[in-house]
Amino acid sequence: DCTEQMANRFFANQLAYVTVSSKPVLETVFRQWQADSNALRGELERNETLKDALLTETPWVRAAESEREQRARIAVLFDLKRLAGEQRATLDKLANRQSGNGSYSWFPGGPDSRYITQYVVETLARMQQLNTITPDQQTQVRRISELAVKYADGELTESYRKLVERLEGEPEKLEEYQPSSLEIHYLYARALSRVKRLTDKSDKEALEYYTRRAVASWTDYGLYE
Repeated sequence: DCTEQMANRFFANQLAYVTVSSKPVLETVFRQWQADSNALRGELERNETLKDALLTETPWVRAAESEREQRARIAVLFDLKRLAGEQRATLDKLANRQSGNGSYSWFPGGPDSRYITQYVVETLARMQQLNTITPDQQTQVRRISELAVKYADGELTESYRKLVERLEGEPEKLEEYQPSSLEIHYLYARALSRVKRLTDKSDKEALEYYTRRAVASWTDYGLYE
């Protein structure tokens, strides 16, 4: 029940919800599977490629003892009523877990985490890109993102202040600095988010500096960065 897994759960279940919502025929098929254990059984039996692909892409299904149970599990995954309820609860929980300063911790009561806060921003931004945030979720998602980005902006600005202070009198080192993985992650999450542009002069200066240094040294980074 850590914050990272909560965000991942919201992301994955929302994809399932939007997929079935946009293709009503899928829900009809899944409801048939739930109502009749033999419904469409022959199709999977005839099409081994389909069956193999399904089991490969959803390995958790293989834990089921029979094909009947496998179909039942898939039908449960795409239960719209259940998904809608779970998503409301998960989003509420995600919102309630956010600290007053906009940050998130790994677990409730833990210290503020820049990475986890940025991870939530990134996850919600990816969902916005995929158009999987429903109208009734938009306000809450926007509020979470704006508060989290404000916190992340402030943390980057503070890092910049400390860096300038530490390298005072050594301007050449300031222009040789290579942003850390955490700072690169901030730039990525910030760019993905739809939160408005920075207006605070200090925040803008920090963002421009780290962006410039990241671009200048990008070929020195590993694959993840």
